[in-house]
Amino acid sequence: VKGKQFIEVAVKTLLGMEVKAIYDFACANCGGEITDARLLEVGVCPKCLEIPEKNIIKAAEILKSAGKLQKLKEVLDLHLAYEDFKSFFKRALGFEPWALQEIWAKRILSGDNFAIVAPTGIGKTVLGLIMALYLFSKGKRCYVIVPSSILAQQLYEKALSFAENAGIKRKEKIITYHAGLSKSEKENALEKIREDGKILLITTDRFLVDHGDIFAGKHFDYVFVDDVDSFLKSPKNIDKAVGLLGLRPEAVEDALKLIELRIKLAKASAKNLIEEYEKLERKVEEEKKRRKGVLVVSGATIKGRKTRRLMIFEE
Repeated sequence: VKGKQFIEVAVKTLLGMEVKAIYDFACANCGGEITDARLLEVGVCPKCLEIPEKNIIKAAEILKSAGKLQKLKEVLDLHLAYEDFKSFFKRALGFEPWALQEIWAKRILSGDNFAIVAPTGIGKTVLGLIMALYLFSKGKRCYVIVPSSILAQQLYEKALSFAENAGIKRKEKIITYHAGLSKSEKENALEKIREDGKILLITTDRFLVDHGDIFAGKHFDYVFVDDVDSFLKSPKNIDKAVGLLGLRPEAVEDALKLIELRIKLAKASAKNLIEEYEKLERKVEEEKKRRKGVLVVSGATIKGRKTRRLMIFEE
C-alpha cells in the first residue's frame, strides 16, 4: 500500500472504518484498485471520483461531466434509455410502469433474451406491447406474436390507441394479420410486410407457419411472444422465431446439443464430453454474433416438458 491508497487506509482506520483489503481491477468505472470500504460505500475509486457519491447514477453523471466516464457509461446509458421509455409508457397509458415492469423493461433495453414467467394480470402483455411501440417509434422493426385471432385484433386496436396517446405518427406501419380479416385486408397486410420497412407487426403464431417464408433474409429488432406454452406446441415455431433474429436454422440444433451435453455433464464428468461441449460452446458463441434482435417470451407457467425448448431461446 503506497501513496494515496496508504493515506486512505490510514484515515479509514483512524475513523474506525477498518480497511481489510484492496481489490485490483475492481473499480466499477476504470477497473483500477479500490479498497473494500470504498467499494461497499461508493463502488468507484478516488482517482475517478474524489468526493464520494453513493448514488451510482449521480456518480456516473459527475464522471461524465468531468470527462472520466468509462465502464459506468453502460449504467448511465441504460438509466437514460429507461427514463425515456418510462416517459413514453406514461404518455401511452397515463401512468408509469410498476416495479416488475421496470425490471423487464431494463432487461429488454439491455439486449437480453429472456422469459417472463408471472401470473395472469401482472402486466406482461402490456409491457411487451408498449416496448414494441417504443422501439417502433425509434425506427426499429418489431413483432408481437399472440396465440389467437381475437387477441391479435385486441392488441392491434390497443396499439393504435396507445400510439395516438404517445404521439406516434406512422400508425399505418402498425400492421396486423389474423383469420378475422377479410381477403383484401389480408392481401394489403402481406403487401406492407413485404415492403420490409420499419413496421410493428401483430399476428398469431399460425402466421409463422403459413407465411414464415415472407421473412426470409429479413430480421426484427424486437420479438415478443405472448403465451409461450401455446407457441411451443409447434417445434417449427422455434426455428422460425430464431430466424426472425437473423440466426440460421442450424443454431437451434447446436443450442439443443449444447443443452443436452450440459445436462449430461452435470450428472457425470467425462473428458470426451467436456471436449465436445467446449467445441459446441464456441460454435454457439460464434453463432450468437449473428443475432440482430431481442427475443422475449412470456407465460403464466412454463410446463416441464417444454422447458428444454425454452432453454433454446435463452441460449
